[in-house]
Formats: sequence, C-alpha cells, structure tokens
Amino acid sequence: MTSTLTPTYRVRIEQDDHAPNPRTTYEQTANVITVDLRQYIPIDEKPGPLGGQWRRLDSRYDKRMAMRIFERYARTIHGAAVLLDYPSPDGSRAIWYAMPEALNLAYAPEGREEYGLKVLEAERAEYRTWARGEVVGYVIEKRVTWTNPECGERATWEQVDASWGFYDEKEAQEEGQQALDALISDMAEAEARDDDEVPDEVPDEVWNAVASGPASLRRVVAAVESTNSAWDVGNVINEVVRLTVRMVREIDAAQGRESEPR
Repeated sequence: MTSTLTPTYRVRIEQDDHAPNPRTTYEQTANVITVDLRQYIPIDEKPGPLGGQWRRLDSRYDKRMAMRIFERYARTIHGAAVLLDYPSPDGSRAIWYAMPEALNLAYAPEGREEYGLKVLEAERAEYRTWARGEVVGYVIEKRVTWTNPECGERATWEQVDASWGFYDEKEAQEEGQQALDALISDMAEAEARDDDEVPDEVPDEVWNAVASGPASLRRVVAAVESTNSAWDVGNVINEVVRLTVRMVREIDAAQGRESEPR
C-alpha cells in the first residue's frame, strides 16, 4: 500500500480486513435483485418492493429478456431509477433500482433519472469495492529510535492514530494526510508552549543549590521556585539529575574509572 513520509511521522494505507458489507450496515437507497441466484450469493437478501414482479418475469422469459422488461416496467409504471448490471468476467448479473420516494430530489438539479443513476452507480461501486476486498484505512505512525548497548540504535514505527472503512483509497490518503498535518501542527503548538513555560537551561540558582554541599530536595525546589514560580519543578530537577549523571560519567571516563550503574 502507499505511504507518505515526514521526518518523524508517516501515513500508511492498509487493507481493512474487517470491513462490513455496506449492504447490511446502514440504510441503502437502492434495492438489488440478484439474477443468477444459483451461482452467487444474493447481493441483497430481499429483492425490494418490486420483487414479486421480477419473479413473474423471471419465470416466463430468459433472464436477459426478463431484465430488459423489468427495467421498462419499473421506470414507466413506478418512476424508479434502474441500473442493469452485467459484471465481467465474474459476478452475478443484477438489477439495481431505487423507488422515487427513496430519492432526495432536492439534491437532483440534473433531473430525477440522472440523479437516480448516480446514486445507484455510487452504491454499486461501494459494494464492488467491498466484494473485491479493497476497503482500506489509514494508519499514522511515529518513528521511534531505541538504543541498545549491544546492537546500537534501532528505529521502529509505533501507531499513534488510525481510521478505517474507506471505500476510496484516494479519500483515505487525503484524510490521513489531513490528520497527520493536524497532529504535527498540534505537536508544534505544544512544543512552543513548553518552550515558553520551561527554561532551556537549568537556572544558576538551582545548580548552586545542588553544588553547595549535600543538596536536599527542599533546597533545590526552593531555588527553582524563587527563580520562576511558573516553572515545572519536577522537570527542572529531572534535568539537573540527568545532566549531573552525564557529567559524573564523563569525569569517570576521563579518569579511567568505570561509573556505577545509575
């Protein structure tokens, strides 16, 4: 599947192996009569309001002729939109039709018949995508680097967000990219806020509190708060500890001594 990369994140398009049949998950405008029932599972379990008329035609004529007669009948007598489907090379012949009361003609400036065909074609395309196993989703992943003393650095990808059930890969790619852009934007804003609230360097007052003999936690906290009460005391102390440990290890290494594990 396709991938979009950024320095730290990426979007992957993956097949949705658990996508439900769209004909069974929510209300559909179209009714579908599956013509070749002996060879194929019906697209819709029920043939809809004109199922009785189809059965009478199917019993009297060969299937191709019965489909053509049904199309004329449904259009002229009931005002239905009809789409005869002859999939090739695989798949059952089918009749997709929508009754006029099911069509929202307020969104049909092009006319009832043309609008009805667009609705039928859209629902047919959605079903075919599912039947071919081509429903997809997007996964947003973050690149994470691990350090192993024996193997060195190793990069892996960790999932941070995902969305499934797209019947159009292009749509999934576009929405995934939008979600990624929003995530990166939120991260940048959060980092900007952190930069405003937390000092880039440990204040001298804190270092002095640490360096002036056996520094108690109370004295370090007081030094932090006296400099700026808005600072996150825990973050500053953690930074002091981290830098102190690094400095001790560097001194030990320079003197040829092995530092104790910390």
